Amino acid sequence: MESIIDENLIFLNYSFKEQNEILKFLSSELIKRGYVDKEYYTNLVEREKMTYTSIGNGIAIPHANPELVKRTKLSLLTLKEPILWGNEYVDVVFMISISKKI
Repeated sequence: MESIIDENLIFLNYSFKEQNEILKFLSSELIKRGYVDKEYYTNLVEREKMTYTSIGNGIAIPHANPELVKRTKLSLLTLKEPILWGNEYVDVVFMISISKKI
């Protein structure tokens, strides 16, 4: 479990207004640390167009193509105020970045 948790990928009580702002922010943090390819954000957005990753109880679990992930990581972001994510309100985002080479 320690290998997928990076304390630099935990963001608490942030103020974002839109889902794509969160996707951009979290993917940028992953890219900056070399965990994912630069195309990760674009793939996240495309994935959300297929079906929203909100799962109820204020939680979303966005994810992208494992081919774009260099190292499996879990990112956590909490919001001060819930935002609309698809058709549900979300205030906890677990971004799951799973490498094809686990």
